[in-house]
Amino acid sequence: MKLGISVFLFFIFQYALYGQEDYNLKLDTARGMKEYEMAKASLDKVVESYDGEYKNEFKEELKDVKKKIKHDFKNFYFNEEYEAYLRKIIEVIKSKNPILEHVEIRPYFCYDEEANANMAIYGTMRVYLGLIEVLENESQLAMIIAHELSHYTRQHSVKSFGRQILLSKSEEAKQGFRDAKREGIDRIDRVEEYFKTETLNSRKHTREHESEADSFGLELLKKTPYALDEAITGISCLKKGDTEIFNMDDLLRQAFHNPDIPFNESWLKKPNSIADKLKYKLSPELRDSLSTHPAAEKRYEKLKAELNPNVEADIVEVSYETFEKMKKEFRTEIINYLIHDKQYANAMYHILKYKTEGTADKYILSKMVVVLDKMKKYLDNHTLGKYVPTRNPYFPPQYNNLIMFIDQLNVDDFETIKNAYKKNLDI
Repeated sequence: MKLGISVFLFFIFQYALYGQEDYNLKLDTARGMKEYEMAKASLDKVVESYDGEYKNEFKEELKDVKKKIKHDFKNFYFNEEYEAYLRKIIEVIKSKNPILEHVEIRPYFCYDEEANANMAIYGTMRVYLGLIEVLENESQLAMIIAHELSHYTRQHSVKSFGRQILLSKSEEAKQGFRDAKREGIDRIDRVEEYFKTETLNSRKHTREHESEADSFGLELLKKTPYALDEAITGISCLKKGDTEIFNMDDLLRQAFHNPDIPFNESWLKKPNSIADKLKYKLSPELRDSLSTHPAAEKRYEKLKAELNPNVEADIVEVSYETFEKMKKEFRTEIINYLIHDKQYANAMYHILKYKTEGTADKYILSKMVVVLDKMKKYLDNHTLGKYVPTRNPYFPPQYNNLIMFIDQLNVDDFETIKNAYKKNLDI
């Protein structure tokens, strides 16, 4: 009887690890639609109050925004405790800055692994789960929130929408496009160059907004009791979300090798053509030009120069415990969401990344088995291409290496590496 109970408990444990791929996933579609209706009403007010050129075109553009945010709100991470925490930080900033007295913001967390946050034109602040992972304390989070509040008070999103419409509708823009596509052997090159120039100009304009939001955000924070030195360090922490300080091939060897089930080096075989190397790599200069944000180091140095060194750094926090609790929980939420959303390569990438950083608990590590089972299933029915992207020069290099590894595997290989992984994990 005791043996029977032990076996039963073992299988229950295995099911808890592998069977519930959406475990702890907080998707509340009903609440999402309720919040969407409020956001939509706010968006309508923005349209009515817009007094720039091409008001009808502005209204049409925002119709597409409504469709997109309806989908977004269905996938928000709703958590009353953590939303209340964000609201308290906003209140600390507002209470010390009368200019924000009438600003109404609705902050939420959203399921996204990027180290980012954004402020919508209609008053919704999105804080990505991946942002909390790279930040170190609440003062740093307060700086990011102040930055987003600055975007909203300076109406950067409204101005960007207006500029996009002006660029597309103005006679100057139309003439520029007509000139680019006039007859000639270099017609395609001219059109590509036209769009490239417009894209880079747009990025430059957006960067100006980012720089302004950094400076104004720091001014807002100077009046609060947050530690300013710590706060601006949070900007440099954002680089961690874009930096790969590991070698993917080494991670794969480590994760999927066991003395009883050796790793097959042919899984790492890479094409050697020059064309292939060029196709999947961008120069640092071009990558920087296409970014909407200035480099994190430059942003930090600029803020450091604007910081009054005589300001006392009194660390006052709404809740140290809540911040630390979020950091731990959000990694699990990210992995569960990526699996739920069938982003299997991305889930695999983050499990390996957390493993090498030493931040993955046994539950997160166990999710690799779910990912491998899913990829094996879709490969077997010839649909894996739907869920694993092709390599892309805009992806991080080590992520492209992982995609290449997945491309090399057959159905039996998936079973082999899964068994080696389970032996290493001892589950």
